[in-house]
Amino acid sequence: MTATLELVIGEKPYRHCLAQLREDKRTLEGIKIEIERITGHFSPLWSMLGKQKADLRQLVDTEIVVVGNMADTMNTMATHYGGEREALLDYFDSLAERLTTIRAYKPVEIVVPAPTDDKLVLLQSLRAHMDKQFHDAMQRRLATRERNTEQYAQESVHLLNQCQSSQILFLDVAQSLYDEHEHLKATGPAQVSSIERAETGKLVAKAMAEVRTNSNTMYATVHTGYKQVRELVDCGRAPFIGVISRKIELLRG
Repeated sequence: MTATLELVIGEKPYRHCLAQLREDKRTLEGIKIEIERITGHFSPLWSMLGKQKADLRQLVDTEIVVVGNMADTMNTMATHYGGEREALLDYFDSLAERLTTIRAYKPVEIVVPAPTDDKLVLLQSLRAHMDKQFHDAMQRRLATRERNTEQYAQESVHLLNQCQSSQILFLDVAQSLYDEHEHLKATGPAQVSSIERAETGKLVAKAMAEVRTNSNTMYATVHTGYKQVRELVDCGRAPFIGVISRKIELLRG
């Protein structure tokens, strides 16, 4: 298997999608660290500084965008595998039609005269001999096609299961990220505003803790989803279409 073959999703290769997810996850990890720094032990003091407040709002706004981008990437991958699943189901339909055609073939009953030294009888029966050879060859050919068709079906069932498991996982991760994005979008800016409105160190500390908790929960969701995707890919169970071969293959590493 060629490890360099790539699956194109729109204009983006599949490996690029994985690389983008990895980069976005690193970005969110950096944001989480910065939020923890700003909202840490001395957060009530730092919150009084205008720059810290501005930085915190920017960090929250950025993580909202990045989580949304990751959800879109996962949804794109899920959509692709949904297409591969449908293509395989169509292929099964064509295999069923092929088997039906093969098994419907009924050769004409051909009676071949017994061997004889009479040249006239031999010539008169030559057509029957040739027809018998032809139909025997056709039967062998059809038997081979039937065996091959059944083998194709077995191999394709294996790939269909892989496509479905990949699609279900990608949909699940995409939905968890969309939910996280929606939650961040609804609560993140309001939490920063609550810090800006707070007048006492105790209230500031409480508001900062909420921002930190929100960020950590978001990152835990992202980390879990990304880990599931990487495990699927690293185990070689994620199918993809080879750009050169145009065959469904298994992505490695």
